[in-house]
Amino acid sequence: AANEVAVAAFLEDRIGFLDIPVVIEDTLSALPASEPRSLEEVEAVDGEARSLAQSCLARSRVSA
Repeated sequence: AANEVAVAAFLEDRIGFLDIPVVIEDTLSALPASEPRSLEEVEAVDGEARSLAQSCLARSRVSA
């Protein structure tokens, strides 16, 4: 999910290519490590990851 958000931002010329792993790393480090036990949990984690990746894009660490 974080990769998809970051690549979309890159394709929209909102971030540079080298910013993609920064978004992914920041997103993964903010999520708790857990193993989803249902499709609903997978969907919830996916949504949370997308939200965190969007937040990362808004922060100054990623060049806009």
